[in-house]
Amino acid sequence: MGHLAHVNLRDEYLPYKYLFGQVILDKNRGLRSVVNKTDNIDTTFRFFKMETIAGETDTMVEVHESGCTFRFDFAKVYWNSRLGTEHERLVSMFQPGDLVADVFAGVGPFAIPAARKSCLVFANDLNPSSAEYLLQNCGENRVQDRVRVTNLDGREFINRSVIEALDRPFVNVQPIQSSKQRARQARLKQPPPKEQPVQRVIRHYVMNLPASAIEFLDAFPQAFGTSERSKDIKEIYRIEGMPMVHCHCFTRELDAQRAEEDILKRAEESLGYPISEPSFHYVRRVAPTKDMYCLSFKLPATIMG
Repeated sequence: MGHLAHVNLRDEYLPYKYLFGQVILDKNRGLRSVVNKTDNIDTTFRFFKMETIAGETDTMVEVHESGCTFRFDFAKVYWNSRLGTEHERLVSMFQPGDLVADVFAGVGPFAIPAARKSCLVFANDLNPSSAEYLLQNCGENRVQDRVRVTNLDGREFINRSVIEALDRPFVNVQPIQSSKQRARQARLKQPPPKEQPVQRVIRHYVMNLPASAIEFLDAFPQAFGTSERSKDIKEIYRIEGMPMVHCHCFTRELDAQRAEEDILKRAEESLGYPISEPSFHYVRRVAPTKDMYCLSFKLPATIMG
């Protein structure tokens, strides 16, 4: 990632870690830092702790993905460059104008490309560093008017998001225009484009925390069925339709059919309701006996009571 290379050395190679680091540094002219992930993971914010094994101790990086720029301190937040294809796949499912709620947004790999697609985004992360860099990245990518950043627990965010959409929707938001479109508009002295329609219904929930996202599905029945605004929520969602949920998760089942059965069973237990027409997307193998999937489904209207 830019000037920084990160490795995950096996235990048998740790006595030689500084040698490995120096070789990597010497063979790659653009590098200034080489870090090794340790076995210690921050249990609250889920980022790996790391040590510098060659070069400067400089973990501030700049990454380019999906036409967007992301800046962050790699030692304080989670980022996985191997998930670029998955970021693009999911964002491709959103339509311009959709209101998207990103429960575990990180530094914005889903939220910012979605906003660049003219979506409106509630983006949340419990890690204060992630929320800080997410806010900065919104400004860097000129989408600060269409991404609202919060620093909350995932369940609290889910509960708040439904009412937030009803009572404090995005307003006065201009459609995304390319530089050529803006230049043509100025040259021809055309009026600015019409503001995007106000959206009070969340169309998609993104839950990219595969180690535990399934456990947070239990927040949806309260958010949609037992909140103080349940009557208003039922009225609008029964007309507009329920949102899609995209929940990333791990499974130890390596057979595809058994993996899907395992994921669906755990998801329904957490949600407390049957899930109809689930969709499963295999993302990647993260360990010899662990795979990552994305479960997508429409929230059942029965959770509203």
